[in-house]
Amino acid sequence: LFFGLPAGISAAALEKLLASGVDVVALVVGARSVPHLLPVSSDPWAWLSPHVPDGLSLIDVGGTADTLGVAWAAGLPVMAVRNFNHLETLAALAGLAADVAVVSCFTERLPAAVLSVPKYGFLNIHPSLLPAYRGPVPVFRQLRDGAETGVTVHYMDEGLDTGDIAAQTAVPLPDGISQAEAERRLMLAGADLLRDVLADLARGTARRWPQPPGGSYHSY
Repeated sequence: LFFGLPAGISAAALEKLLASGVDVVALVVGARSVPHLLPVSSDPWAWLSPHVPDGLSLIDVGGTADTLGVAWAAGLPVMAVRNFNHLETLAALAGLAADVAVVSCFTERLPAAVLSVPKYGFLNIHPSLLPAYRGPVPVFRQLRDGAETGVTVHYMDEGLDTGDIAAQTAVPLPDGISQAEAERRLMLAGADLLRDVLADLARGTARRWPQPPGGSYHSY
């Protein structure tokens, strides 16, 4: 399962995983990020249908700025969730029978009940060298501080970017790089790490280790 935003840097990560042959069963987005695509309803979740304005065709729907388009172009179902704690949501996620879930720039905190659905849990791409720069805007903070930059793939727990590390690498960035380009480079490096972790999981050779003590957290 791939959890991400409906547009932006999540698209590049999904596109890269699909191109490398990872078997993605569905894209999951938060309903609050796609209110214009949802019917008025109190249902805890819904499938999204491919959508374009009237009179337009699905040309270039897989553009890297559009995660929904990447998913639909690959024939993936897209699930929008209003309530992650609802029993119907948990049943629907379990019914997809995914071995593992991966997260790229997901802005909603996932409850323990969701994190326990896949057999191998959740893996998140975090664009910093954890435990440094936990939190929602690590790239901005690293650029502001002139810090060493990198990316970590970690298992998710109920904390904020506190789970065991699965893979990590430094990613030097050139002087003068924009935040958007920095985020893109770090996320693509993270997608490469994630692909290798998923391959190790399939072989039964995946490693994980606790984050060292210390670190830092930065809010918005």
